[in-house]
Amino acid sequence: ARLTMPVDGFARGRLRDSFAADRDGGARRHNAIDLGAPTGTPVVAAAPGTVRKIHTSAKVGQTVYVLGRDGRTVFYYAHLSRYAPGLREGQRVAAGDRIGDVGATGNAQGAHLHFAIWKSPSADAFWSGAALNPYPYLRGDIAPPEPPLVATRSDDPDDERPAPRTEPPRIETVRAETVRAESPRVTPQPPPTPRAAPLPRRGGW
Repeated sequence: ARLTMPVDGFARGRLRDSFAADRDGGARRHNAIDLGAPTGTPVVAAAPGTVRKIHTSAKVGQTVYVLGRDGRTVFYYAHLSRYAPGLREGQRVAAGDRIGDVGATGNAQGAHLHFAIWKSPSADAFWSGAALNPYPYLRGDIAPPEPPLVATRSDDPDDERPAPRTEPPRIETVRAETVRAESPRVTPQPPPTPRAAPLPRRGGW
């Protein structure tokens, strides 16, 4: 009931809670923890999810955003020296799958992994949300921040989650009514009386 350690070989006893540490002279909080390790140490997924974004910036260097299976929990890996070969956006990862390597890219002092977790308001706004302290989750003091899976079917053929149970459609029986077309009523008329041929005039015309 705890997250996988995101830095390969990092002992849990070495964890230090730097979540509330000041940054930029007290202008902001760290909102993450740092896991120091030699450059090139493998960085692995702390929890299963989908690679939502691979990004490089001057501030945090090479980063990876992984969206958890609940569609709201984001796991963030920063200051990487390199990405895992073949890593791509949209890729599904399991806990322990390689994300990249520890580094010091961006504004970093010494090689380390900057690891953060937050709850996003939606999958479409994955870059924002309420920050969660990774320290107790990695220590195993509290369970990972992911609710149970919802039974939904995926387009992935390897997905073995059960399909949602649905009720069969109700079929209503409709009684067919036979409509008889009535012919217009016709009143019989007597046959016309034959007219007598006119008699010829005497003397002709």
